[in-house]
Amino acid sequence: MLKSNLKLIIYAIIAALIVLALITVILPTKDDFDLANPYWNGLSEFYRLTNAFNIDIMIHNVDPESSILFIIGPSFNITKERIDLWKKYVENGGILVIMDETGFVNYALESFKIKIDGHKMFDAVFYYNSWRMPKIIDIRDSRFNASVIIMNMPSILNITDYNPNLKILAYSSSFSFLDLDEDGMPSSNEPIGPFPIAVELIYGKGRIIIFSDSSLFINSILNLGDNLNLLKNIIGNRLVIVDSGIWQKTPHSEFRSFILLLYNFISMPEIKYFLIITILFAIYTLINKSKIKEYDEINYLLIKHPDWDKNLLKILKEERNRVE
Repeated sequence: MLKSNLKLIIYAIIAALIVLALITVILPTKDDFDLANPYWNGLSEFYRLTNAFNIDIMIHNVDPESSILFIIGPSFNITKERIDLWKKYVENGGILVIMDETGFVNYALESFKIKIDGHKMFDAVFYYNSWRMPKIIDIRDSRFNASVIIMNMPSILNITDYNPNLKILAYSSSFSFLDLDEDGMPSSNEPIGPFPIAVELIYGKGRIIIFSDSSLFINSILNLGDNLNLLKNIIGNRLVIVDSGIWQKTPHSEFRSFILLLYNFISMPEIKYFLIITILFAIYTLINKSKIKEYDEINYLLIKHPDWDKNLLKILKEERNRVE
């Protein structure tokens, strides 16, 4: 009986783990900037339009000359090792797009004499829905094919020194202001625009595009103004890569990534067929082992007691197994 209950417990645990894995994969993540997040703060629409690859640049190598690498909304300070990889990527012909309003990327920008201010920039005249969503109409690069860019609680770019390889791509309006006291209202001591909100840096064989807002291409903002045109013209015909190593993931997102990685591994033809053959062989072995054990036990008794009823022995054995 104890043996039978133990088997049931093991089967129940296995079933529960399978159900948990399925639920984890089916339920979409709510992490900011996640390519699988279909909610307002996700990048699922970005993913649908670009077929972007979500990888950690510290682990995977990418071809700089045929790709474009997005750094969107980092949630912690960037390490020197990662920055060195970004620079090497651009030096060899890659396009690096950095999008941040927090200042977490400032360590990476020090050598270029530019930094993310970190304070929010609002606009009292040119805005969409509220001052917190400034409209950018002073766009100085025709390659973007955009006349209006909608931002979402952006910051500004501070250019700390002259850099001949730097070009300002867009400014906020003269009615914009930097909200130093975080009250959402302009004050007499707060700087007023226009402020740089997008720049381009030539570096080696490639270039770096910097925006002071990580939300330009999230699901709730992408289709506002000319943001979609902006995205398409930045990408061109390059392969889109999003560096996933800059975010602090939730446990749900971590487990979901692990399950999907495991599924992709198992789905490889050589792994899949090996597992099928292994499972079939295991089932065959277990069935035959059970039959042999049953045959040997009953056959042993019949040899010692040839007058006993074989069918009755089978019934008794089944009853014993049931009780156990």
